[in-house]
Amino acid sequence: MKLKTLQIHSHGSYGLGCEPLDFSDHITHIYGPNGCGKTPIIKSIAFCLGYPAVFRNDIYDRCKMASLEVEVDQNFLRIERQLSREFDIEVIDRNGIRQRFFSEGEFSEFLFKILKLDYPNLVSNRGVVTKPYISTLIPLVFTDQDNGYSGVYASPGSFIQDQFQEMVRLLFGLPPKNFFDAKKERIDSKKNLEYLDLEVKRKEDELKTAKLATEVIGRSSEEVLVEIDSLESELKSITTQNSTKADSIRAFDNLISQQLAQIRTLEATLLDITKRRKSLTIMIDEINSEANTLSLNESSRQIFMSFEEVCSNPKCGLFASSSNSYAKNLLYLKDQIKDLVRNDASYSRDEMRIESQIFSNTESVKNLLAERKKQEDNSEIAALVASVSSLKDRIFQLQLQLSEYDKLSELEKEYVLYLNKRNDALEKYESTQVSRSNTPDLIRVRSDLRKLFLVWLDRLHTPSNVSRDITFRNNFEPVMGNEQISQLSGSTKVRVVLAFHAALIENLVANKSPIKLLVLDTPKQHEINNDDLDRYFKALKTVCEAGDVQIIFSTTEYKYVGDKFDATWEPRYDGDEQKMFMRSIGSSGA
Repeated sequence: MKLKTLQIHSHGSYGLGCEPLDFSDHITHIYGPNGCGKTPIIKSIAFCLGYPAVFRNDIYDRCKMASLEVEVDQNFLRIERQLSREFDIEVIDRNGIRQRFFSEGEFSEFLFKILKLDYPNLVSNRGVVTKPYISTLIPLVFTDQDNGYSGVYASPGSFIQDQFQEMVRLLFGLPPKNFFDAKKERIDSKKNLEYLDLEVKRKEDELKTAKLATEVIGRSSEEVLVEIDSLESELKSITTQNSTKADSIRAFDNLISQQLAQIRTLEATLLDITKRRKSLTIMIDEINSEANTLSLNESSRQIFMSFEEVCSNPKCGLFASSSNSYAKNLLYLKDQIKDLVRNDASYSRDEMRIESQIFSNTESVKNLLAERKKQEDNSEIAALVASVSSLKDRIFQLQLQLSEYDKLSELEKEYVLYLNKRNDALEKYESTQVSRSNTPDLIRVRSDLRKLFLVWLDRLHTPSNVSRDITFRNNFEPVMGNEQISQLSGSTKVRVVLAFHAALIENLVANKSPIKLLVLDTPKQHEINNDDLDRYFKALKTVCEAGDVQIIFSTTEYKYVGDKFDATWEPRYDGDEQKMFMRSIGSSGA
């Protein structure tokens, strides 16, 4: 999702509003002094996306609505939300089709769908089924001025079990921790896994058949292409020039020569396979002989043990180690024989296939020789027609062979596709059987988040008294040594919150999340200096460039200097004491 424009529309003749404000591709900086109207502007972004932002009374009284234009998968949507305490959002697409929503639940379902986010049944704090809402998701990518820096997740309400963790899982496409339909999911995921197991087996069988079809050809697709190009060149030469009977005969000679070359290559391959099979036979005989020797030794041991003079105890262990060694050695030799027999069977199949190819090519050479001899007695035109026909037939045969390689390539792609689907289905099924706290993807995401969090803490020059021994409580709530974020205060807390959000957005980009947006209302600048902020936003700029991320932030003192892909919004309307972001539009409206 890309933000395109934002506009505040005035309410009546003496309302407040502004002209459309265009978001940049990367960083949009809302800059201005205290009291110029930055906060209503930045709050309106989250407000249009369904977040229950609260405004001052003069905004409700003098502003009619906020409108936000967004682009989702090349589809443009205009979201209009009435600036009132009631939920009233209208969405207009590029064709003018309108949809109106009077509840956050309906709008959340709509937005989750177009963003291609999962919309699972979760468990509420009261133990009943509930759904994720936009208001529970947005705090991960939006920090307001009042509560946004109190922790890494400041939601206006908490009604979902493990709400913070569930929202992070949702953004990363991870399975929910508390899935209400867990039993049904287990059944469905098992059925899906069984279906994909069968599909993978079917694709594997098709792939084996296709490989055998190409093995019968006896040459690579590149070699077939070279011969096709050669024959097509010869065909073009014969049909476009004043060719003679000698040219036609030469065309037959070339065809015969190519076939004989293939036969020689096949015969060399066959000879090599025959030698390999002879070597395997010798090895199998030698191993069988060794196994027989072991068996004779064991028989001798048993006869020897039958004499009571040696040992009268029926449980005598005198030769126990010898007996165990015999069993292990015999098992090893039998395994070797199995492997060799398996290889010999494979070589035998190759031998039969190559012999069949040699026979087929030999018959083809015989036919071409007979046709060549016939053309020596034919007229020049008849010889030309015959050579053209033979060339076309051979090209057609080669194109059929090439199509087998194309078919093999497509089947390989399909096999890999279904194999990946099957692996995903297996992971999903396994996640329903065991605790969802430690799936492989979850461990990877959490590990990456920890590494990135450490990097961003250092970029913001977070004091060294904040431990870099980062662990996570409830999977995603960072704990620094023995301290939670709630125990921190002042600039240290602000730095930790900023570092976490930056690490989160960078990790989301790496995991191809559909949400690539971070909105930061004014960080408390008396608690963090301009140099640290500049380093922070310049580092975020590289994330924007790498992952097509949009960053929107507001400040009072620090001013970001960007490039052509960035924008700075500054107040431009005259106010009583200073420039303002909104003005009284009058009867013309905005």
